Amino acid sequence: MLEKLANETIWTDLERRRFFLIPDGQELPLGEFRIFTITGRKQSVDPAALASFERTEAEAKEWLRSQFGVILDSLHAGAEALIRKLEEREN
Repeated sequence: MLEKLANETIWTDLERRRFFLIPDGQELPLGEFRIFTITGRKQSVDPAALASFERTEAEAKEWLRSQFGVILDSLHAGAEALIRKLEEREN
C-alpha cells in the first residue's frame, strides 16, 4: 500500500535560511516574522511560536525528498491502474 502524503508543509523565512515543518491547519499567533511556502503562501507570525517546528536545512530537504517519493509512487500506481483498465477493454 502506498504511503500517504503528510499533512504538514515546509515553511521558510524570506532568506530561506530557516525551515519550519508545520502541520496543515496549525493556528499560529500573529507577529512580525514572515514565513513562506514554495507555493507562495505567506504568514506573519510570532517567532517564539515557531521554535518547536524548526528543522535544519538537511531535515527539511529530507522531508521534501520523502514527499516527492510518495508523489512519484502514487503517479506510478495510477498509471499502472490506467494501463490495466485499457488492456481489459481491449480484451
